Amino acid sequence: MDVGAFGDREGWSEKSPYKRWQEKEAIPVYTGCFIEDTMTLPLGDWRRLGGKGAYLNLGGGEESDGYIAEIPPKEALNVEHHMFEEIIYILSGKGATSIWQNGGAKQSFEWQAGSLFAIPLNAWHQHFNGSSVEPVRFLAYTNLVYSLNYYHSEDFIFNNQHSFLDRFNGEGDYFQRVGEQRGSHNWETNFVADVRTFKLDVWNAKGYGISHMRFSLGEGVLGCHIHEIPVGTYDQAHRHYPGAMVLIIEGEGYDLAWFEGEKRQKYDFKPGSIFSPFGRMYHQHFNTGNSPLKQVAMRGHGPKWRYGEQRHILGDKMDLIRYENEDPEIRKLFEKELERTGVKLQLPLVEKLRSIA
Repeated sequence: MDVGAFGDREGWSEKSPYKRWQEKEAIPVYTGCFIEDTMTLPLGDWRRLGGKGAYLNLGGGEESDGYIAEIPPKEALNVEHHMFEEIIYILSGKGATSIWQNGGAKQSFEWQAGSLFAIPLNAWHQHFNGSSVEPVRFLAYTNLVYSLNYYHSEDFIFNNQHSFLDRFNGEGDYFQRVGEQRGSHNWETNFVADVRTFKLDVWNAKGYGISHMRFSLGEGVLGCHIHEIPVGTYDQAHRHYPGAMVLIIEGEGYDLAWFEGEKRQKYDFKPGSIFSPFGRMYHQHFNTGNSPLKQVAMRGHGPKWRYGEQRHILGDKMDLIRYENEDPEIRKLFEKELERTGVKLQLPLVEKLRSIA
């Protein structure tokens, strides 16, 4: 017996239930690791949901599911409920969402560009455009890919009648609660009216002057955080498993991304850009504009209901390359970019940064 040896193997697998589902949806599917502009990204007519839409399968493999949906003026998307979690960020427009459980009363809450909220698992809901002239466009992040691939049953996912009353029981103030801070840079809530103005906590461990807040939304397991980088600075390079989507909501700059030992790639971004690193890909965010750089990051695990997070941590706590250990060419490139934009460098020398971290 050859214990532990790989031996001869014959590769074999079916197309995943998730991929088969997407083919029937018949809307565009975008892959890779970078979307330049979610506001102008071409969408397709979405028969199931109504309106227009496109799937985002970024960062390689079937580790995350996202989509962009657009609601025409004065229109609404179709009523739905589903056995997967969903976090929504409003890219543009204003409107409202009605939500209810089986046999329960409907309640509605209004939102605008910059609003962030979660749909409680399997709750019935419908999104409405509140404008008669402007379309609504929003970004959603879900774990549909896991649900479909685990259960292999579209009927179970989209026609399941179970109500998760421990997550949402029709409480009238469910989407009006301010929420509550849970330790450093963690906030539990169900709705954020405008994340662009939400107060963040300083977290120098991520980088000089960085501000941060992680959200637990709708009693779900999905994660989301807001990250702000001051003018003339950048955060420390880091890496993790795939599945995160980083949306730029304010400011301008660029990302550097690379696998260990390989050439770095540069992605220039603006509000509406999305960067989604591949697994174990180092990446680093740079602010070259004259205002703070703000981003919303969505990923597969949140701060409250953790599952399997330890597998995401290797080596240093956040798998960082600290400023003092980075390639000097990274800072030289940043200084060159600041000269181009006319912004003054604010990042101190390495010796001072050691005392701050």
